[in-house]
Amino acid sequence: MSDILASDNTYTESERAILTLLCELMIPAGNGRPSAADPELLNDILPRLSTHESVLKPGLAILATLSLEKLAASEQVALIHQHREAHATFFQVFESQVIQAYYAHSIVLTSLGVNAPSPYPQGYDVQETDWSLLDPVRGREPFYRQLETEE
Repeated sequence: MSDILASDNTYTESERAILTLLCELMIPAGNGRPSAADPELLNDILPRLSTHESVLKPGLAILATLSLEKLAASEQVALIHQHREAHATFFQVFESQVIQAYYAHSIVLTSLGVNAPSPYPQGYDVQETDWSLLDPVRGREPFYRQLETEE
């Protein structure tokens, strides 16, 4: 087991600012849903991103040179699209982790009208099923090869 813990302290303040900006551009607030840059959501997103530090840090260094925060949103998006192809791995990892954290968060699920209970112990009710449906499977002959055991 690793001794390293995922933490948002992996990134400097300027790197966190860039990540926050990218989250906002990726999933802006609207239709009653929060932005991916919402502070409560960022608390879930940043630890996920910290586990991919080796991929994300070089990309953040390049994005830091672009001074994105000084541009209008449309200019930010255009500039990011120019760098997408050259830094495909950065954007694939970043977008994947943000989407996973965003759509797993209870605030987002609730805003989408999805019930977000915990799976255990008081989670979803599962209807009882008819276990006799498995009888044909249980009754058939095995179709796999038996391993010979040494004695």
